[in-house]
Amino acid sequence: TFTMFTRDAFDGQERGRTLRVDVVDCTWLRPGATGDGRGPAVAQAFGNARNAIGAAQNQGNSVCIAGTGRVTTGTDLHVPNPVSISGGLNTSGIPISGRPTLVFNGASRLVLRAGYSGRLQRMIIAAAEPKTLVDIEDASPRFVGMQFILPDGGTSQAITVVNRLPDDQTVTLSASEITS
Repeated sequence: TFTMFTRDAFDGQERGRTLRVDVVDCTWLRPGATGDGRGPAVAQAFGNARNAIGAAQNQGNSVCIAGTGRVTTGTDLHVPNPVSISGGLNTSGIPISGRPTLVFNGASRLVLRAGYSGRLQRMIIAAAEPKTLVDIEDASPRFVGMQFILPDGGTSQAITVVNRLPDDQTVTLSASEITS
Protein backbone atom coordinates (compact mmCIF):
# COMPACT_ATOMS: atom_id res chain seq x y z
CA THR A 1 0.00 0.00 0.00
CA PHE A 2 1.25 3.46 -0.77
CA THR A 3 -0.19 6.96 -0.27
CA MET A 4 -0.32 9.53 -3.02
CA PHE A 5 -0.87 13.24 -2.29
CA THR A 6 -2.43 15.43 -4.94
CA ARG A 7 -3.80 18.97 -5.26
CA ASP A 8 -7.07 19.56 -6.99
CA ALA A 9 -7.62 22.49 -9.35
CA PHE A 10 -10.55 23.96 -7.43
CA ASP A 11 -9.16 25.14 -4.10
CA GLY A 12 -5.47 24.17 -4.07
CA GLN A 13 -5.87 22.07 -0.92
CA GLU A 14 -3.55 19.11 -0.58
CA ARG A 15 -5.63 16.01 -0.20
CA GLY A 16 -4.22 12.63 0.83
CA ARG A 17 -5.55 9.60 -0.97
CA THR A 18 -4.67 5.99 -0.32
CA LEU A 19 -4.35 3.79 -3.34
CA ARG A 20 -4.19 0.09 -2.55
CA VAL A 21 -2.49 -2.19 -5.03
CA ASP A 22 -2.99 -5.94 -4.54
CA VAL A 23 -0.93 -8.42 -6.52
CA VAL A 24 -2.82 -11.65 -7.21
CA ASP A 25 -1.14 -14.99 -7.71
CA CYS A 26 -2.97 -16.73 -10.55
CA THR A 27 -3.75 -20.27 -11.50
CA TRP A 28 -4.56 -19.76 -15.19
CA LEU A 29 -7.60 -21.02 -17.09
CA ARG A 30 -7.98 -20.61 -20.85
CA PRO A 31 -10.46 -22.12 -23.29
CA GLY A 32 -8.80 -24.96 -25.20
CA ALA A 33 -5.62 -24.92 -23.08
CA THR A 34 -3.69 -28.06 -22.19
CA GLY A 35 -1.35 -27.06 -19.36
CA ASP A 36 -1.16 -27.08 -15.58
CA GLY A 37 -2.20 -23.49 -14.81
CA ARG A 38 1.26 -21.89 -14.47
CA GLY A 39 0.71 -19.27 -17.19
CA PRO A 40 -1.85 -17.80 -19.63
CA ALA A 41 -0.48 -19.49 -22.80
CA VAL A 42 -2.37 -22.45 -24.33
CA ALA A 43 0.41 -24.87 -23.33
CA GLN A 44 0.48 -23.49 -19.76
CA ALA A 45 -3.13 -22.79 -18.65
CA PHE A 46 -5.75 -25.30 -17.57
CA GLY A 47 -8.52 -25.87 -20.11
CA ASN A 48 -10.95 -27.16 -17.47
CA ALA A 49 -12.54 -24.86 -14.86
CA ARG A 50 -12.89 -27.56 -12.19
CA ASN A 51 -9.17 -28.40 -12.42
CA ALA A 52 -8.17 -24.71 -12.30
CA ILE A 53 -10.34 -24.10 -9.20
CA GLY A 54 -8.92 -27.17 -7.43
CA ALA A 55 -5.32 -26.16 -8.18
CA ALA A 56 -5.98 -22.57 -7.09
CA GLN A 57 -7.37 -23.82 -3.78
CA ASN A 58 -4.33 -26.05 -3.21
CA GLN A 59 -1.89 -23.22 -4.05
CA GLY A 60 -3.75 -20.41 -2.27
CA ASN A 61 -4.23 -18.61 -5.60
CA SER A 62 -7.03 -17.02 -7.58
CA VAL A 63 -8.20 -18.33 -10.95
CA CYS A 64 -7.39 -15.91 -13.78
CA ILE A 65 -9.07 -16.55 -17.14
CA ALA A 66 -7.03 -15.64 -20.22
CA GLY A 67 -8.79 -14.60 -23.41
CA THR A 68 -12.42 -14.03 -24.31
CA GLY A 69 -13.43 -17.55 -25.31
CA ARG A 70 -16.02 -19.92 -23.84
CA VAL A 71 -15.31 -22.40 -21.04
CA THR A 72 -18.12 -24.97 -20.83
CA THR A 73 -18.97 -27.29 -17.95
CA GLY A 74 -21.68 -29.88 -17.43
CA THR A 75 -21.05 -30.32 -13.70
CA ASP A 76 -21.51 -27.98 -10.74
CA LEU A 77 -18.54 -25.74 -10.02
CA HIS A 78 -18.04 -25.36 -6.27
CA VAL A 79 -15.76 -22.39 -5.63
CA PRO A 80 -14.13 -22.66 -2.18
CA ASN A 81 -13.04 -19.76 -0.03
CA PRO A 82 -10.71 -17.89 -0.59
CA VAL A 83 -10.52 -18.64 -4.35
CA SER A 84 -11.58 -15.69 -6.51
CA ILE A 85 -12.10 -15.83 -10.28
CA SER A 86 -11.12 -12.98 -12.60
CA GLY A 87 -11.66 -12.67 -16.34
CA GLY A 88 -10.99 -9.79 -18.69
CA LEU A 89 -7.31 -10.60 -19.21
CA ASN A 90 -5.65 -11.10 -22.56
CA THR A 91 -3.60 -14.18 -23.38
CA SER A 92 -0.53 -12.44 -21.92
CA GLY A 93 -2.32 -11.70 -18.63
CA ILE A 94 -2.89 -7.99 -19.27
CA PRO A 95 -6.37 -6.51 -18.52
CA ILE A 96 -8.61 -5.97 -21.57
CA SER A 97 -12.19 -4.83 -22.13
CA GLY A 98 -13.42 -8.22 -23.41
CA ARG A 99 -14.70 -10.93 -21.07
CA PRO A 100 -14.64 -14.74 -21.20
CA THR A 101 -17.87 -16.74 -20.94
CA LEU A 102 -18.41 -19.58 -18.48
CA VAL A 103 -21.28 -21.71 -19.85
CA PHE A 104 -23.21 -24.12 -17.64
CA ASN A 105 -24.88 -27.03 -19.48
CA GLY A 106 -27.58 -29.37 -18.14
CA ALA A 107 -28.40 -28.87 -14.46
CA SER A 108 -24.91 -27.58 -13.64
CA ARG A 109 -24.45 -24.29 -11.81
CA LEU A 110 -21.95 -22.16 -9.91
CA VAL A 111 -22.08 -23.01 -6.18
CA LEU A 112 -20.83 -20.76 -3.36
CA ARG A 113 -21.23 -22.15 0.16
CA ALA A 114 -20.83 -21.22 3.83
CA GLY A 115 -18.12 -18.68 4.49
CA TYR A 116 -17.31 -17.89 0.87
CA SER A 117 -16.29 -14.24 0.58
CA GLY A 118 -14.27 -14.18 -2.63
CA ARG A 119 -14.70 -12.05 -5.72
CA LEU A 120 -15.90 -13.05 -9.17
CA GLN A 121 -15.16 -10.36 -11.71
CA ARG A 122 -15.10 -9.37 -15.36
CA MET A 123 -16.71 -12.42 -16.94
CA ILE A 124 -19.98 -13.66 -18.41
CA ILE A 125 -21.82 -16.55 -16.78
CA ALA A 126 -24.39 -18.14 -19.08
CA ALA A 127 -26.99 -20.91 -18.77
CA ALA A 128 -27.50 -23.18 -21.76
CA GLU A 129 -31.05 -24.01 -20.58
CA PRO A 130 -33.52 -22.65 -17.99
CA LYS A 131 -32.31 -23.15 -14.39
CA THR A 132 -30.73 -21.44 -11.39
CA LEU A 133 -27.34 -20.22 -12.56
CA VAL A 134 -25.66 -19.29 -9.26
CA ASP A 135 -26.54 -20.97 -5.96
CA ILE A 136 -25.37 -19.10 -2.85
CA GLU A 137 -25.86 -20.39 0.70
CA ASP A 138 -24.51 -18.63 3.81
CA ALA A 139 -21.87 -16.82 1.77
CA SER A 140 -20.89 -13.22 0.96
CA PRO A 141 -19.49 -13.18 -2.59
CA ARG A 142 -18.67 -9.99 -4.50
CA PHE A 143 -19.61 -9.87 -8.20
CA VAL A 144 -17.87 -7.06 -10.10
CA GLY A 145 -18.32 -6.30 -13.80
CA MET A 146 -20.29 -9.49 -14.36
CA GLN A 147 -22.99 -10.38 -16.86
CA PHE A 148 -25.40 -13.24 -16.15
CA ILE A 149 -27.21 -14.56 -19.25
CA LEU A 150 -30.34 -16.69 -18.94
CA PRO A 151 -32.08 -18.38 -21.88
CA ASP A 152 -35.55 -17.27 -22.98
CA GLY A 153 -38.49 -19.42 -21.89
CA GLY A 154 -38.81 -21.77 -18.95
CA THR A 155 -38.19 -20.89 -15.34
CA SER A 156 -34.77 -19.38 -14.74
CA GLN A 157 -33.19 -17.62 -11.82
CA ALA A 158 -29.84 -15.94 -12.17
CA ILE A 159 -28.96 -16.09 -8.48
CA THR A 160 -30.57 -17.78 -5.48
CA VAL A 161 -29.47 -16.78 -2.00
CA VAL A 162 -30.20 -18.72 1.19
CA ASN A 163 -29.01 -17.47 4.58
CA ARG A 164 -29.32 -19.95 7.45
CA LEU A 165 -26.69 -18.37 9.68
CA PRO A 166 -27.58 -16.05 12.56
CA ASP A 167 -25.25 -13.32 11.28
CA ASP A 168 -25.91 -11.42 8.08
CA GLN A 169 -24.33 -12.44 4.81
CA THR A 170 -24.12 -9.88 2.01
CA VAL A 171 -24.06 -10.60 -1.72
CA THR A 172 -22.59 -7.62 -3.56
CA LEU A 173 -23.25 -6.89 -7.24
CA SER A 174 -21.46 -3.89 -8.72
CA ALA A 175 -21.28 -2.92 -12.39
CA SER A 176 -23.10 -6.20 -13.18
CA GLU A 177 -26.19 -7.09 -15.22
CA ILE A 178 -28.65 -9.93 -15.64
CA THR A 179 -30.07 -10.50 -19.16
CA SER A 180 -31.95 -13.10 -21.16
